[in-house]
Amino acid sequence: MKCIVFGHSHMTTILPSADELNMAYQPQGLEFKFVQFPWLRSVHPAFRRVGDGTIILNDAILLELERAGLYEDDDIVLASVVAGNENHALTLLKHDDPFDVILPMRTDLPVSAQSVILPFQAFKEVLRQSVLLWWPLISELRRVTGRRVVQIETVPPIPDNSHIAEKLDPFFKRVTINPEISDRYLRYKAWLTLSEVVCELARADDVEYLTVPPSMLDHEGFLRREGWFNDATHGSVTYSAHVIHRLAGHLVGGRM
Repeated sequence: MKCIVFGHSHMTTILPSADELNMAYQPQGLEFKFVQFPWLRSVHPAFRRVGDGTIILNDAILLELERAGLYEDDDIVLASVVAGNENHALTLLKHDDPFDVILPMRTDLPVSAQSVILPFQAFKEVLRQSVLLWWPLISELRRVTGRRVVQIETVPPIPDNSHIAEKLDPFFKRVTINPEISDRYLRYKAWLTLSEVVCELARADDVEYLTVPPSMLDHEGFLRREGWFNDATHGSVTYSAHVIHRLAGHLVGGRM
């Protein structure tokens, strides 16, 4: 079996372990190919819609996947680490008009008394609309190739606000003059809701959904210290290795 793992920035910490991972799983007949889409205008947008709503995938992306073996006769699985920053875009920084949300599936999580409480369905819909800007790439790959497709859950939030502020990505620094990091539980709620949204879309489109390795979660469900990268939003090389090991177990276990 060959598994093509693809994406953009999340691939940065997967690639350093590529050779080691392949050596580990070669005896089990599992080979990984890792594709980081180039940061070129030619791969944006990932798809377009024609008049009748038909999705046309970007040829540059298909070419990258073809080079990795997409159309070979072997048993091919596609694994996506595409996107996954919608939660950060919505809740990483503290808003001028603070808000919070009560999750029906986690009513135990703290709620800020100083914030406006948003309806959960409205909060969820904002995230869903953001995901729909890229999800057709995944669902259409599943449809047009007929391959198994696995969507990997995005990186959990870091609980330490001071670390995030120190490592804040330039994008967020451009959003406001004095960026403040929002409450960690709000960020956690956004991540949980994003996961629910993507999981529901995956189920509807016959895409497999792989959750974060439990080994990379702390006692509250945040990203463990070993998983922190040198920025505020991505997982470390250690984190990525755990993700690929979990993916390998999922694939080999599903095949046996």
